[in-house]
Amino acid sequence: MTTDQTNSGIRSSVIPEDRMLITVVMKFTAPKIEEIPAKCNEKIAKSTEAPPWAMPDDSGGYTVQPVPAPFSTMLLTNKSVKAG
Repeated sequence: MTTDQTNSGIRSSVIPEDRMLITVVMKFTAPKIEEIPAKCNEKIAKSTEAPPWAMPDDSGGYTVQPVPAPFSTMLLTNKSVKAG
């Protein structure tokens, strides 16, 4: 849909007797609406559900932090040197 819009005015130059009526016609073009949504949403990382122990009480917010990694399963070795 294109519509003509006019802008008319008097152009005043250095000499006041020499005035000129100028009419400017501008074409207005409505923005195009994309029927197919952008595909950038496919590349956005999806949030994962946090484990039940890490979920706070329901306060109306969303989980935005990444899910924490599980604790290490390796046994801790005693690095202290025995006296003796």
